[in-house]
Amino acid sequence: FVVVGSVLMPDGSSPAIDADVHLLRRSGGSYTLPVKTRKVQTDQQGNFSFEAVAPGKYKVWAETPRLTTLKKKLGGMNLTVGDTAVELDPLTLHEGCNYRVKIVSAATGKPLPSGRVWFGWTDLPREYHADERGVVEIGGLGVVDWYFVVAADEHGIQFKKIPPQSLGSTT
Repeated sequence: FVVVGSVLMPDGSSPAIDADVHLLRRSGGSYTLPVKTRKVQTDQQGNFSFEAVAPGKYKVWAETPRLTTLKKKLGGMNLTVGDTAVELDPLTLHEGCNYRVKIVSAATGKPLPSGRVWFGWTDLPREYHADERGVVEIGGLGVVDWYFVVAADEHGIQFKKIPPQSLGSTT
């Protein structure tokens, strides 16, 4: 069956162009890790469509590099697909929690452009890469504890738990 909808910018009226929309099948209220979503992008009018969706229970959410419809991990809109097409109410983006991570060598204090950040226990696989200054910009996340995993070529791995932040903040 088909699931269609649209995504709006925070003003509630402008279409969100090229936003990523995720569809995640739920199985009895639990999820099996790693979580795999189906992903599509919105068109120039902010519309999206998932084709050939099997009957079942799902969550759907949208995001851009700094905006999200999520308030928490795995907290998207609940959706049940039965034996007909589903047209969703519009999803409205809001500012997410944003993070700036500077990755430096513990031995020299110099930036590590080969640095990478990913998360332990996340809603879907994500990996971010440092720029030439060793800085990683991460945005559009929900309000929860995040478990940052940081690594760089020829260096060790460091884990850092970050407590929940306010929507729209940068930590």
